[in-house]
Amino acid sequence: MAKELNSSVVRVHKNTDFTSMSNHHLRNQKLTLKAVGLMSKILGLPDGWNYSVAGLVKICREGETAPCMN
Repeated sequence: MAKELNSSVVRVHKNTDFTSMSNHHLRNQKLTLKAVGLMSKILGLPDGWNYSVAGLVKICREGETAPCMN
C-alpha cells in the first residue's frame, strides 16, 4: 500500500541578510567552482564595499590563494 504524501510549498519572505543574484555566473561552465564561489561571495558584500585583493584575502579562509583564478 503506497502512502499518500501531502506536499506543500513554504515561502519565506526575507527583508534582511540575504543576497539576490543572477544565475549567469552559477551556470557559466567556463568558470571554475572556486571562481563561482568567489563571485557569489563578492556579490554578497555590502554596498559601498571597497574591493581589493587585500580585502578579499581577509574575508576568505584560504587566505592569499583565494583570489587567484589559476
